[in-house]
Amino acid sequence: MIEFVLSKGIRGKARFWIDELPASSVLPVPNTQVERTVVGVRAVALHTQAAVEFFRPMGGHFHYGLLGADFSRDCSGTLVVTVPTGSAETGAGLTGSLAGRLDRVTIGGTPQYAAAVLAGVQETQSELLPSGRLTFSHMAHGTAGSAPIVFRILAVAVVRLLMCHGGPGSEDEATTFLT
Repeated sequence: MIEFVLSKGIRGKARFWIDELPASSVLPVPNTQVERTVVGVRAVALHTQAAVEFFRPMGGHFHYGLLGADFSRDCSGTLVVTVPTGSAETGAGLTGSLAGRLDRVTIGGTPQYAAAVLAGVQETQSELLPSGRLTFSHMAHGTAGSAPIVFRILAVAVVRLLMCHGGPGSEDEATTFLT
């Protein structure tokens, strides 16, 4: 895990995991999930796991989210994306989040956040997506600080991490993953 304090452009804090996932945010086996298939993908993922946690203060409010995924490669030319659609009320609390005591952070997501994750993956150009199965298996949201836009940004960042050589090595590179 790599952690950055962001002070240029985007302000806040971010944690990145590559080829590992945060143990404290694993989702329970979902009883509902959404699945989408993206065709015509050509890229090769360099990693099999990635996660991002992001906290961004913005004047009188803030944004928070954590999202992680497992990836398995294949040669199908398609990417199958699976996102659990849980309920915000059913998850256990997450301790040690970047939101600290400013928010009640819960493991899991909502149908709105699942839709935003799918939108984030689908907005990535298909030639930059890998062939295989991408299963979002780690998610946490804040009662006050989370919003669909946060999970759209996190989904794009997770895909970028799967494709990158080594992850962000500086604050500037970390900011690039989140914009």
